[in-house]
Amino acid sequence: MPAQTGDDGVHWFAAADVAALAAELANEPRMQRRLRNAVGAPGAKGAGRPAARSADEVAALVFERLEQRQSLAEIVIGVRVAPERVRELHEQWSQGLIEHGLAKDAPYGPRDREFAHIAPAALAARLAELPEGLIRISVGRYRGEWSVSDPDGDVSDFAQIVELGGFVVSGPCELTEITRRFGDGDYRITTCRVEPTTFLWEVISRGVRAPK
Repeated sequence: MPAQTGDDGVHWFAAADVAALAAELANEPRMQRRLRNAVGAPGAKGAGRPAARSADEVAALVFERLEQRQSLAEIVIGVRVAPERVRELHEQWSQGLIEHGLAKDAPYGPRDREFAHIAPAALAARLAELPEGLIRISVGRYRGEWSVSDPDGDVSDFAQIVELGGFVVSGPCELTEITRRFGDGDYRITTCRVEPTTFLWEVISRGVRAPK
């Protein structure tokens, strides 16, 4: 990462290089652990002990990561809560304000028709057009539709998606960023700007393959 030195001795780096380094650090497990364990400055009162969090704070942190389509493992590790608590909050997040008041055994989750289904070539084009800056790409394995009938006989098709996790890029990227991590397959891809957290787009693409 070459730098230019100003007359005042300050080193200046290209914005793209800084973003790329930040993305590399964000994807480095050791750095993630360091950031997660940094609960206080050395010698400060309470340093080394995690601050107590209310149930409301935990719910907000989990919901924020669910909005980013993070996997169960990522949320448990990042927020430091039990998988059972994450599953409970996931159910409430999935149902929303309306469906939560329906029958307890009513189906919930994203309908398949709510997603834009695009070809791998179109997905590659979208990835190549991502804006500059830190972007989280969340990946879920798409397992097709799940048809459920209600008591009136109406059928709803839900998308079956298994969250695989995600990674951070520093702007436009190639389809191989996905295939080299998760292999070939059918995927739901979600992109969000890291700072400030901003949803960009979400699609399902079948038959994603590494270029030969």
